[in-house]
Amino acid sequence: KRTMQAQSQGQLLPWLPILRGVILGGVMALAAYMMINYRAAIFTSGSVWPGIVLGAVLWGTVGSATDGLRELHTRVARQELDLNRLVWYLVHPVIGAAIGGILVFVINAGLLALTGENLAQGTDSSSTYNPALVYALAALAGFGQRQMIQYLREILANMLHIKKEDPEEAG
Repeated sequence: KRTMQAQSQGQLLPWLPILRGVILGGVMALAAYMMINYRAAIFTSGSVWPGIVLGAVLWGTVGSATDGLRELHTRVARQELDLNRLVWYLVHPVIGAAIGGILVFVINAGLLALTGENLAQGTDSSSTYNPALVYALAALAGFGQRQMIQYLREILANMLHIKKEDPEEAG
């Protein structure tokens, strides 16, 4: 099977993996550019939350683009590159960005327990908020999207008291 896949890859355009890598690298570069140039403008606007949400979205994008590059390397090394996964490489950073943004709200709602010393000091959390932990979690959530989505599903199921279906009862 792998021999057939390798032969079919030889018939594909040889620059396809390079193009995918350039796209993911471009996504990472765009996120880095936005982190550098737009962070100061948002934090000087008076409210710290738009900057934290934007930072989490960008770090989620970086984490998922890194995961996409890792996946691309693995597929090329194993000679299992699949043309049908092209959409995955394009959508993966978008999902990571969304998960990064959602993570801020999950933390703010108290659904992900973090110690108060890591996040804020004093009574006004918006003035002394330390977003570094949130950014790190957003990058990790972007990198491990499958696990983060499963965590969010479990939170939703617990909040709405949704019971998991027992396969024996459904049959």
